[in-house]
Amino acid sequence: MKDITKCPVSVNDNCIGCGRCILECPAPETNISVYSNGQRRLKVNPANCISCGHCFNVCTHNARVYDDDTDSFLEALRAGESVSLLVSTCFYTTYGDKAERILGYLRSLGVNKIYDSGFGADVFVYLSAKYIKEYGGDEKKRPFILNSCPMITNYIERYVPESIEYIIPVMSPPLCTAKYAHKYLGDDSKFAYLSSCVSRKSEFSRNFSQGLIDYSVTFGHLIERIGDTDISGYKTESDLFAPAFGNIISADGGLRSYIASLFSEDEIIVNYSGLDERTRALISSVRDKNVPRPFLSCMYGCEYGCATGAGAEISFQTNYDTYLGSLQRIRREMLIKKHRYSSHWELYHAISEVFLDIDPEDFMTSFTDRYVQPHDVPELVINDIFGKMRKHGEEQRHVDCRSCGYKTCREMVCAAAKGYARIEDCTRYVTDEFRRYLLNDADPRQKT
Repeated sequence: MKDITKCPVSVNDNCIGCGRCILECPAPETNISVYSNGQRRLKVNPANCISCGHCFNVCTHNARVYDDDTDSFLEALRAGESVSLLVSTCFYTTYGDKAERILGYLRSLGVNKIYDSGFGADVFVYLSAKYIKEYGGDEKKRPFILNSCPMITNYIERYVPESIEYIIPVMSPPLCTAKYAHKYLGDDSKFAYLSSCVSRKSEFSRNFSQGLIDYSVTFGHLIERIGDTDISGYKTESDLFAPAFGNIISADGGLRSYIASLFSEDEIIVNYSGLDERTRALISSVRDKNVPRPFLSCMYGCEYGCATGAGAEISFQTNYDTYLGSLQRIRREMLIKKHRYSSHWELYHAISEVFLDIDPEDFMTSFTDRYVQPHDVPELVINDIFGKMRKHGEEQRHVDCRSCGYKTCREMVCAAAKGYARIEDCTRYVTDEFRRYLLNDADPRQKT
């Protein structure tokens, strides 16, 4: 079966074609410039989009929308289907005391079991550490990249497939949770995953997800559907909790803190939040033994960890007090547990005892080379397009004002050659053309 990723991101009618999404997008050739009634708009190229959601953060016009399975999930409950809910660890840091009321309300709608994905995070971290300890001596396998964020995995598979071999082949935390609940707890329900992540929907549609999770539900769409419903009379707890430190992983730096506690302090374990140029450079150089490389990289696609995903209903900045209070409580609990052990080896063995009865092979996965082949544009074509824009000199070809959304004039011209941009996207070209028509008393609709 062909491994197809469904792109959940699209553009609505609010788009004015400002180009900020192009400028900030980490995935090349993902935004396509189109014109309707003389107005520029952008649309998403689903073949290249990695569903990182970064465009949601930079768009000031609310022009980006995403698809998830919230409505299908609620419809399944109304139809009486057995559905169990996996809950992202950042749900508790986002909603604090309100979290249990929301879950209680969902339980009243018919949710079967509720599982904290922090449990799967514990499985994920333990098996990732086990993998490192077993293969760490092989120089070909160093350094390592954790498979915790689907945006990072998406990016590597599409744009840096040569780095796939460095991703630790353990299922992501929500998939580990679903696998454990299904195989070891005997839960044959359908599974829904509640999170702030837009990219999870595409992850769960992939072959490596084994069909374990049926619905990707986001905070934003769920709270929107709940609306003004009075949930004050509802309250429930999860049926499965994290036995170790799994609840900390969605916080910025939390995953690094957790897995670093299982290794000696002289190992370089780094945390990168946000798929910016620094993170992309690390991914691209991971094979280069001539540059310094960390022992292990924990990478998030979102700038401040999972709580700032595009599917979050509350902005991180306005909800900071609740987030910080919940995070401090979780960190205190982590430190209390951690201080019971005198060394990283003792802690590692204690966690391995918790998961003594699981088969690690049940939680292994693999990745696919889905490389998006870049196509070089011949200089003859580049010069021809510059000529059509009346940019004949080097100075004219290096204005690089970025108003089109591209970092350089050359980038925009190459995008135009491939059909992703139009020469009319260049504001200087359009302005100069109208000025020329005005001075020559010509009709701007009649090009010369």
